[in-house]
Amino acid sequence: MFAPVGGIAPSAGPWPILVVGPGRCGSSTTARLLHTRMGVCMGARFQKPDESNPKGYYEDKDFQWANAMLLGGHQDTPQMAEEFRSDPRRFAHNWRGHVEDVIRLRQAMGVPWGVKDPLLCHIMETYARLLPECRIIRCRRPAAKVAASFQRIYGWPREMAAGVVLKREDELDEMLGPIDRPILGLSFAEQRTDDELVDTISAWLERTQEHVGTHQEQRRQGPDGPGPQGHDARRPDARPRDGALQERRAG
Repeated sequence: MFAPVGGIAPSAGPWPILVVGPGRCGSSTTARLLHTRMGVCMGARFQKPDESNPKGYYEDKDFQWANAMLLGGHQDTPQMAEEFRSDPRRFAHNWRGHVEDVIRLRQAMGVPWGVKDPLLCHIMETYARLLPECRIIRCRRPAAKVAASFQRIYGWPREMAAGVVLKREDELDEMLGPIDRPILGLSFAEQRTDDELVDTISAWLERTQEHVGTHQEQRRQGPDGPGPQGHDARRPDARPRDGALQERRAG
């Protein structure tokens, strides 16, 4: 119901990078490196660092608020809550207008930019349609480790934490499947240095630059079996490695 038709004109500004994952999976590290070392603006107003993420979340508050609003996670005023309940189509239309305004502001900067928010797991298809030239970095960490992190930080029961991880992973995998965009599967199964991650992301961006905004076909190939980047989110013992793009010309 909320997925828009069409997108914002690619010529309006540089391509964006979407950093996606269920949370507690290396996405904050990825966003931090993009923002501080790779010249990709991830936002101007970020959620403040805390004990569970001392180096920062790098989640743009403008997008973060809009995504939570769309999903009904919170409504800041009684009027907003009533509009969400009484006329969800109008609510979705207003949401799109807000997000398009934020996107145009980012494009007007004239530099690469990005978005990172765990809630993208639930609305990835919407953003892919809004941003036809986006690139996607899919962060992965064994599901058991992500769930344990949720338990420790948020105090969630074990079953609830595991359920949230699986729901987000499943929804993200389902939505990414048909999306024709360059996608990098970035594994955090083991500890990685900042330099290693920067090298991996930089090499991928260079390989995919000529393909963004074309009608070429990209197939994602992973080393560990079926599923996006070859990793099954239901297998907490899986040890995924970085995915690689296998590119060929369509037709």
